[in-house]
Amino acid sequence: METNRKILTIGLSISGISMLVAIILIYFTQMKQPIFFEHYYDLWILKEDTYPEDNFFVLKYITNSDDGRKVTGITFPEYPQGSFTTYDTIVPNNFFLFNQTQNTVENCGRYSIHTLYIRYDGIELDMEDEILLTKAKLQFDNGETFEDNIGKIILYQEDKSPGYLPVKGGEGSSNGDMTYQYFVNVDMVMSGIEDIHLREMREYLDFRIEGVDYTMISGLDYQKGDYIDTMSKFITYKKPSAKFILYNMKPKLYFINQWGNDCSVRMEPLNNLTQFDYDTISIFRYFMEREER
Repeated sequence: METNRKILTIGLSISGISMLVAIILIYFTQMKQPIFFEHYYDLWILKEDTYPEDNFFVLKYITNSDDGRKVTGITFPEYPQGSFTTYDTIVPNNFFLFNQTQNTVENCGRYSIHTLYIRYDGIELDMEDEILLTKAKLQFDNGETFEDNIGKIILYQEDKSPGYLPVKGGEGSSNGDMTYQYFVNVDMVMSGIEDIHLREMREYLDFRIEGVDYTMISGLDYQKGDYIDTMSKFITYKKPSAKFILYNMKPKLYFINQWGNDCSVRMEPLNNLTQFDYDTISIFRYFMEREER
């Protein structure tokens, strides 16, 4: 009898400790509010609604798996007058960016990843003007709101790039590699490449022109009729948080043409099409890293 009592006491103690540990884990892994992925986009504002599929972009955020709220609206503090429409349950039929699937919620254990498709309309910018968005504010169907950093999204207005460097082909792969081949239509000496996102993404993105790192291309000389090959590779092994980055950037290449004029041209988009597997541990590490910033 005494032995049975001791066994029962030990069993109850173990159960109590296990329950306490579970409660502590739930408390410390529970998100107080959602967090966004980091987004680095260059978005061209079209003068006319000729290509409506180009007027969309993606935002992703992470929340607790039991968070059933629906997003009803979105605003950006840096551009409150902008007109933006959100879709968090139905993917617009003309949306192609990033080749996303119809499922807008991905369950990952304790958490869930929500995909928002944002349409932007009625945005008027002067030529060569741009707007930098770093925060977004979501409105939910229960009246609550949430504001957080989203990364850096640039809305810009400019004429179509002249045909100095037309692209002849390109391809991307699921491992994050992307290549383009350009045809040189004018003699040129490269001056450099500029993009705010490239600086932010320096440790995550290997971007090369003819095998040369993009920071070292000044002085490269090309003749009309030459071809230029570029390669970009998304690097994820340095930090686990890399898989929570989405980018769609269009760097500007600066060069001097054969008449001695300073010129620039937008290059084809660099984006990451890689599909990652997410789990509770990787998401927990990401939001702990975000809280430490």
